[in-house]
Amino acid sequence: MRICPKCKKAYDDTWKVCLNCNVQLVDSDNAASEIERIKLRLDKIERSLGIAAEVPPVSTKPVEVFQEREPLKEAKKEDIESRIGLVWLNRIGLFALFLGVAFFLKYAFDNRWIGELGRVVLGLMAGSGMIVASEFTRRKNYDVISQGFHGGGVAILYLSIFSAFGFYHLIGAIPALAFMSIVTLYCGFWSTRTGWISSAVIAILGGFLTPFLIGPDKIGPGLLFSYVILLDVGVLFISIFKKWEVLNIASFLLTHAVYNNWYADHYNKDLWLFAASIVTIFFGIFCVLSIIRNLIGKEKSSQSDVILVFVNGIAYFLELLVILKPFISPVPGLLPISLGCLYIGYSYSALMRRGEDRALILTYVGLAVFFVTVAIPIQLKHGWVTISWAIEGIVLVWLGFKLGYKEIRRIGLGIGAMSLVKILLFDYSYYVYSYSTNTFLLNERMLAYLVVVLLTFAAAWIYKMNKDRISPEERAISTALVLLANFVLLVQLSVEAKTYFGHIAYIKAETLLSAFQTEYAKLFSARELSLSLLWVIYAFIMMAIGMARKFRALRIMALILFGAAILKIFLSDLSQLERAYRIISFITLGIVLITASFFYQRYRDEIRNLL
Repeated sequence: MRICPKCKKAYDDTWKVCLNCNVQLVDSDNAASEIERIKLRLDKIERSLGIAAEVPPVSTKPVEVFQEREPLKEAKKEDIESRIGLVWLNRIGLFALFLGVAFFLKYAFDNRWIGELGRVVLGLMAGSGMIVASEFTRRKNYDVISQGFHGGGVAILYLSIFSAFGFYHLIGAIPALAFMSIVTLYCGFWSTRTGWISSAVIAILGGFLTPFLIGPDKIGPGLLFSYVILLDVGVLFISIFKKWEVLNIASFLLTHAVYNNWYADHYNKDLWLFAASIVTIFFGIFCVLSIIRNLIGKEKSSQSDVILVFVNGIAYFLELLVILKPFISPVPGLLPISLGCLYIGYSYSALMRRGEDRALILTYVGLAVFFVTVAIPIQLKHGWVTISWAIEGIVLVWLGFKLGYKEIRRIGLGIGAMSLVKILLFDYSYYVYSYSTNTFLLNERMLAYLVVVLLTFAAAWIYKMNKDRISPEERAISTALVLLANFVLLVQLSVEAKTYFGHIAYIKAETLLSAFQTEYAKLFSARELSLSLLWVIYAFIMMAIGMARKFRALRIMALILFGAAILKIFLSDLSQLERAYRIISFITLGIVLITASFFYQRYRDEIRNLL
């Protein structure tokens, strides 16, 4: 509930200003507390001057201003009645008056009572008169009526100027643009003076509608975008004084609507430098517009500010990419890399200037990561994309700990996960079936897998070294990364074994076509045996390391791999391998399993104590 501090009239929480006194409403609890605090201060002053006797201290607990419920209900009814009578009747009355005048003028025009110049002059006089009436009623504290007069007057001025240009051809495109700019400028000034956002909205809509009314082809691109830039600078100026975030978003959308409309109809390759310059200027203006209150007022960025930062960066990248694509084809990743470096600089600047503004800093970091991540597949191919993503991920994990931002660490883990998914799901088939171009161990495949494995281990080590600084939900990440790195390493070695024998089969198929079937069978047995031995030996090594390092998760993974190797040997190798390879497979499996069992028997007490 809100009350008027002057007339004590009650309103519901949706009202901001008293309809009788035109003063700011205050919450009843806050008002009561403020009154009690003032009483206490006066009492202390009187006692210090010796002009009043001491009285017991008054409680500062908020008191109930209105105890009865019925007066509040009556106030609500009165509020609804006042709103209908004051606001809606005013709006409807102005609209009816506008229609009546319009019908009268049409009748006068049809009967040739008023010429074309007279019609324009009459419209300008009517619009100016309504604006004067708006100022008069505002001074009398009739704000609702004043806003109605103002909106109607501005609309008539816009319509009159456009009629003089578009219908009657009394003025050219340049004068029409100049006159409409004056009306727009007036609306912006009026909005900052009165604090009425409705005037600012009219200024924005009317200002950006002007080029469409006149026609971009009649203005010329230079004048058109100079005008749009001035509008954006005007919005920037208003944002310094008023926190009207909707204007920033509206200005951004309308600016790019004007640009894209011009680009679709009038752009050609000869204008690439002009277009690139224009979108760069727009980008710079909205970079400042999105953080202007952060810079001047030291305020934290709001949600709309963060959204504007993000969409401004993405829009600039897409528009500039379309313009520059024919010119940067040799190095297509140069553009996103440059933007990524720019936002890294923004991130550092925001961190140094406003370190507590996490939303803004994380938005800058997110854009930097986005552009660098996009640049990598645009510029590189296959394993180099995977390697670059893995490096980017570990850098972000380290940076997240360095700056104390767990969100940055999560982004780093996400980029690292992308590298793992790529190498396991997409690069796998490319590497496995490239028999003719791969050298055993010394190849791009081996390098890619090895870098990913090493960086995954490095990420696990970083998390372990910072275990006292992480949240409870992050404590399992180090273990998960170690297991994941072992899995990728096992896949890597399996791929090496598989492609090695595939490479030999490829060569023999070209030189010994007549004996291909026999050679292929031997190579198949050798390949499957190598995989079985690799899995068994790798599982044994993991088990040994798990016991030595007291790492239970690694021992469990080793047991799982033992199980996979056993299933493969009994279900596949037993029926498909030649006799010699089958013997080697089973003997090796038996020796390794017995040895593993011995170690579990030998260290059973230590293992139980760790559970």
